[in-house]
Amino acid sequence: IKEHLEKTFSILGDEKKMKKSLQKAINFLSKKEISILNAPLHGDFAIEQVLIKNKQLLLTDWNIREGPIVGDLVNLFRFQKNLLGEKEFLKLLSFYPEEVKKNIKEYIILNEIDLLILYPRRKNIFDDRIKYLLSKSH
Repeated sequence: IKEHLEKTFSILGDEKKMKKSLQKAINFLSKKEISILNAPLHGDFAIEQVLIKNKQLLLTDWNIREGPIVGDLVNLFRFQKNLLGEKEFLKLLSFYPEEVKKNIKEYIILNEIDLLILYPRRKNIFDDRIKYLLSKSH
């Protein structure tokens, strides 16, 4: 997590300018000693990019990037604030490695910080999710 946060700080710049919830999230993550699995992500991958052609699924994408392994899963449910209460999210999460499931809160928060960097205009959506996750016990 520390390596991931250092990269984030270098992109964000002055920490004092960050929103309060983002500061709390970084403080929360700074105390964790877990390794984060990163993977190539499909970026803006969403349900709208799943097409059916000749009775087969076709996934379209044009914006691949590296990030926390849950990035695409989180993005698929991007309009839900409480991912951990979403049955379909949890069903799909069951396919992920055990260490990801065990630390899902940390993964989601890291993913949200990444998205804040990529899409600063959507900061209120991400800010709400971070606040919600930090208000819940693990």
